[in-house]
Amino acid sequence: ALAILIFSSAVSVLSTDLYAPSLASLPAYFGTTPEMVKLTMTLNLLAYGLCQLVYGPLSDRFGRRPILIGGMIAFVLAGLACALAQSIEQLIIARVLQGIAGAAEAVLVYAIIRDLFAGRDRIRALALFGIIFGASPAVAPLLGGYIHVAFGWRANFFLLAALALIALLLVVRFLPESAEPDHHALRWGEVGRGYLGLLRNPVFMGYAILMGTSVGSIFAFLTAGPFIYINNLGVATEAFGLYYFFIVISYMVGSFLVNRASHAVEPHVSLWLGVITFIAGAFLVLWLVQTGGETPLFLTVGMCLIFFGAAPILAIGPARALDATTNRVGFAAALVGCTELAVGGVAAAAVTVLHDDTSMPLAITLVSVSLASALVLWHVGRREKQLAASGRTVSPGLQEP
Repeated sequence: ALAILIFSSAVSVLSTDLYAPSLASLPAYFGTTPEMVKLTMTLNLLAYGLCQLVYGPLSDRFGRRPILIGGMIAFVLAGLACALAQSIEQLIIARVLQGIAGAAEAVLVYAIIRDLFAGRDRIRALALFGIIFGASPAVAPLLGGYIHVAFGWRANFFLLAALALIALLLVVRFLPESAEPDHHALRWGEVGRGYLGLLRNPVFMGYAILMGTSVGSIFAFLTAGPFIYINNLGVATEAFGLYYFFIVISYMVGSFLVNRASHAVEPHVSLWLGVITFIAGAFLVLWLVQTGGETPLFLTVGMCLIFFGAAPILAIGPARALDATTNRVGFAAALVGCTELAVGGVAAAAVTVLHDDTSMPLAITLVSVSLASALVLWHVGRREKQLAASGRTVSPGLQEP
């Protein structure tokens, strides 16, 4: 089941990364501006995050499997719509629809892992998920760059639709149901109380926001990186993937180390090591931009530090968030995914709004989210100590609706 989940979710991640090398050429292709092209990233991510709030209760009510299947069918159709878009407006709409469809996989990965694993085994499963999941964005820009040069940007979306169809067939054939449907999950009062309880849970929300800061750094780079490397630093379109390959390899290494050390190192120690590395990488990027030392190689080193630091946050964060509540799994998984992607979408939007044809907007965004991650982790640790001192692990009154 975990292998099928990884493959299904990897396809949805490819929808962002595979066509990243094409971003720099789309303004000329459609006769539009870089800001309009970047909307294909930012609006996709915002839709991807917000729609998880719908899929969570649906998966509690009807089960994980039918919601995943429906989402994947819609994802195949949205991929074809992207490939056939005749204007930037059509591509933006198709990308929003693709984000809406892809949100199902995001919710159900966390929910099914919560259904099947517990405690540190859950952290190990999420870390393993991170290792293999990281291979998709590592390979995608490299593959997407060559596909773009050989066949054009539309071929990337045709490939996405084909891979999503394969994943759909695997889910239909092999993935069993992991949860008992809850017939009360979609009652308006239940939905409202469920999400309100989670929003009032400072530990749960803290971990969700912490994950969002890491996702924000990744999305900010995905949005601005192709323009910086290709337009500003003169990197060939097909070569951009090589730099991104090494950046994401650092994320995979970080996930691997979390997996190996999960039984020996306390989660908060791993989290702080990740945050410190994250901050170091962000300030290195800022220093390079300010001093004129920005080159493809040095910029890649800074981004490697950031992605390495993001690995323990994204591996440990979901497990800690889900352990901080006894709320319905679908609700909790949905709000975790929505929060992290909403914060990530805001970071990507910030890069778009601040766009000035330099790397400074990216550097400022990276420093901002890295410092926010330290502040959030400090607050969460303080709150957990207060709960432990009172003999609790979950805030009272914030559990099951």
